[in-house]
Amino acid sequence: MNNRPPVYDALHEFSKPFWSAVKHAGWFNQAMFDLAPLPPESFAASAGSLLAFFPYCVTTDGETNDIERATIIPCEAFQHLLRHGSVDIARVIGNPNGEDEGEELEIDIIATDASLALVIRVNNVFLIGVRGTSYMYEWLSNLCALKLQEAKGEYHRGFWVETKKLELEICKFFKTKFNGKKERSKCVVYLSGHSLGGAIASLLDPCAIGLSPCSIKGTFVYGAPRTLSKTSWYPSGLPVQARDLQLDIIPHLPPLFAGYRNHKHLVERRLYPRGKLMELWISLRWKQWLRKNAKVKSNHIIEKYMFMEYLAIQCSTIPASSPYSCDQGYLEFPFGRYREFFDFVE
Repeated sequence: MNNRPPVYDALHEFSKPFWSAVKHAGWFNQAMFDLAPLPPESFAASAGSLLAFFPYCVTTDGETNDIERATIIPCEAFQHLLRHGSVDIARVIGNPNGEDEGEELEIDIIATDASLALVIRVNNVFLIGVRGTSYMYEWLSNLCALKLQEAKGEYHRGFWVETKKLELEICKFFKTKFNGKKERSKCVVYLSGHSLGGAIASLLDPCAIGLSPCSIKGTFVYGAPRTLSKTSWYPSGLPVQARDLQLDIIPHLPPLFAGYRNHKHLVERRLYPRGKLMELWISLRWKQWLRKNAKVKSNHIIEKYMFMEYLAIQCSTIPASSPYSCDQGYLEFPFGRYREFFDFVE
């Protein structure tokens, strides 16, 4: 008898393209070039959006005990899990071999009061998705632009402090898994995060989590606020692959006039580019938007970022004569119907 809650089936549908995208991206050392005409980077962005989504499928005790406060979390799936109960995340994600249920998949949850990291291990490859908890989002409406001077530059003070707390816990995790530095030096890490989780993911330092300086091979952030000044560099030493969407104001914060800069390698999934007038308007009105405008959250949710990355692949792999057809793609993905999946659990 199948006792799975309806939300499990929806989440399982969401996760189907993950391992295919990971393999096409070459995160397991060799990309599947013979199966797709696109470069690995195109699939990496889609895999990263899913990796950023998975931590939202895990709720903390503090969030389930205070549902009203947790409604600020920008993920529709998370909101449904708060009301309808948790799911076994390992069963949702499955495993890279394509076997159902994913019993052999090793997943760990690392949490502080303000952030949560979901760690997926496949041999020596660690896929880490990061999100902020409801505690962290409480002070989003009071987001300040104060910076902290560190060795590699100036960073947003609040994000830097929370990153250091999470780094300490991740370091304990790796030292528990591997006794010696030689073993840890062979680890390969891919990071991803959405919103405030993306801000933390962009600031994670491989040395601070007990790994070698070159262990982080890629960092992908979606709808993440700015984290560092114009003359600073990321602690990982690598550029961060960033995405932002039309009408999502969070990537515009803190404002540029406060000395911050956009993430390197920013891809704008928008109809028109950023402009100085838009930046100025958002800089003057962002507090009112966050407090009063419900569309801020709807334009910022992770599901929209997942859908846009999926659509980018679909529109690149199908004939130009039918740019909006989703029938001929390399990833079968139901993001376009994600609302339908959750309607029946209301």
